[in-house]
Amino acid sequence: PLQAPTRIIPTFLMSVSISTTVHILVMFFQFRESEKSEVAAIERAMEHSGIPVILTSVTTASGLASFGTAAIVPVQNLGLCAAAGVMFSLFYTLFLLPALLALLPVGKKRKDRLPTFSLFGAMISRLSRFTVAHAKLIGAVFLALFVISIIAIQSVRFVHDPMLRLPETTQLRQSTELISSHFPGLARIE
Repeated sequence: PLQAPTRIIPTFLMSVSISTTVHILVMFFQFRESEKSEVAAIERAMEHSGIPVILTSVTTASGLASFGTAAIVPVQNLGLCAAAGVMFSLFYTLFLLPALLALLPVGKKRKDRLPTFSLFGAMISRLSRFTVAHAKLIGAVFLALFVISIIAIQSVRFVHDPMLRLPETTQLRQSTELISSHFPGLARIE
């Protein structure tokens, strides 16, 4: 069922699935440059990344499955559904991805390497030189921002009353406030 906690499952599963797939794809494209065939590159990528991907997925699924013992039903649903999704993602990554890499054209091997100098690389290089040269100043600024945020967070107050969003003249708000004055706890927070 679609509940407040289970709404995160699609986004969570996409990030886990994409991360797992990209990990193997990166190794495949690296090994494709040095291997004689794409099949050999696939095998090497799976040898290199298979165990880390399996361990990551199994530990993630185990952690999520531990929510299955929670006393709150939406949290149980989140844990069990997300754990199953992670395992399906692992299955697709280990079995479907190599098959698709072998079947689909993934482009030609690059004979020439990209130049080591690029505009973006130069910008990153300048940025790293600047941050190293001004490390104390940057550290002091971030420390000051941290202290200010710790002080400012003390004034944050969390209030959730959906009725305050409605105009005072709304029939729903008036009725809810009237009933709540006689029976506290009418408007529950899920």
